[in-house]
Amino acid sequence: MDIYNMNLRFVLFFLIVLFSLNFLNAQNAFRGSAVLGLTLAQIDGDGLLGYDKVGMSTGLKLSYEIRKKLDLNMELLYSQRGSQSGFLGSGDIQKTHLDYLEIPVYVSIKDWYIDGEDYYKIKLHAGLTYGYLMNITSANGLYEEDITKFNTTDISWMIGPSYSINARWTFTARFTRSLTRLFKSDRFINTDSLVSYFWTLRTDYNF
Repeated sequence: MDIYNMNLRFVLFFLIVLFSLNFLNAQNAFRGSAVLGLTLAQIDGDGLLGYDKVGMSTGLKLSYEIRKKLDLNMELLYSQRGSQSGFLGSGDIQKTHLDYLEIPVYVSIKDWYIDGEDYYKIKLHAGLTYGYLMNITSANGLYEEDITKFNTTDISWMIGPSYSINARWTFTARFTRSLTRLFKSDRFINTDSLVSYFWTLRTDYNF
């Protein structure tokens, strides 16, 4: 795949959605947010235990209140996942780095309304996310010779809480687990391994 053109299209789409969020927010129909945070990831089955692969998660979020304490949400994210031998990667590093364009769709249950400032302090969210693999590098001997056999699409479920300190700033933690396997190979046909797990810790700025 042409990674440069894919990234360029992603940036253009990102900017279009950003301007759309500002317009929709002005119409009081939707609420938009910009998000930035870290991912702590691992891959089940590759022999590298622990959430040691640190990456980035950034993008945009759009929320619509479908009931008084229930939101429907969609996000457009650039998300880094994978696995790594050791948190800081010292010594002989084994690492797999995966770059995804990610589109989560989920519902949020809200509570603890702050009257006068029009926001809820606490939310619990759950849903599904679609990921498109844009780029991959690997120094793990388990599959680095068959790197082209990684699936380009990923379907995952996710769950997590959020806490808002005011109407503008929200802190979110999220756990995501793949429902689909990452790797297509006859060597792993009888296993359910090689699935992605990761935590996301991030800050949301609400428009």
